[in-house]
Order: sequence, then C-alpha cells, then structure tokens
Amino acid sequence: MTDHPTPAQAGGGDGCGRQHRQRVVPSNCAHEPEAVAAGGYERICALSSLVKTPNYKAVQIKKIREAAKVSQPIFAMYLNTSESTIQKWEAGTKKPSGMALKLLDIVHKHGLGVLA
Repeated sequence: MTDHPTPAQAGGGDGCGRQHRQRVVPSNCAHEPEAVAAGGYERICALSSLVKTPNYKAVQIKKIREAAKVSQPIFAMYLNTSESTIQKWEAGTKKPSGMALKLLDIVHKHGLGVLA
C-alpha cells in the first residue's frame, strides 16, 4: 500500500500512474479489529476465506501416493523432501506439517501432475 490517495480521493486518478486499492474493511468481517491494527484493509476478509488443511494419517498419505502410482523416492522428489521422510509419514512415526501438509492436500485433491 502506498500513501498516495485512492482514485476516488484523487477524483479518478492522482497522476502518479500507480494502481491504487481502496482501503475498506467489510462491515461483516469478524476480523475487523485485527485487520485495522495490521493496516490490512481489503474488500474481502482474507482471514475468513482461508481453508483449513486437513491432517492426514499415515494410511491416508500412503493411499495418496499409491493413487498417484509413484514410488516413495519419486513422491519425495515431487514434495521436495527425503525418501526417509515419506517412509516415516507412511509408518506414522512422523507427521507432515506446514507446506508439506498443504502439498499433500493439493496432490490429494488435484493429482500429482499439478506439481510437475
């Protein structure tokens, strides 16, 4: 965000050539105090539109890989992790988190081809 006025404030444009976003917090946004405190004004409340990534169990991870018809080493390369990590996930001794969990969810929903 810039300190430049919005097009509405500048009468349709301020002459600087930049695209400006209007600083508006939706009235139905449950996160308005946080958005205001962080300076994150948007027409759509991004916090309420986030989708929670499910926690996959070892059996589910193995099924995702098998559905993609790849070995553990190949699956590891697609997910940018090690073969031993895939083995541990499938054995249930380690759980994926963060970006790995998100990638597993994407592969589960859309197939391994989206990562190629």
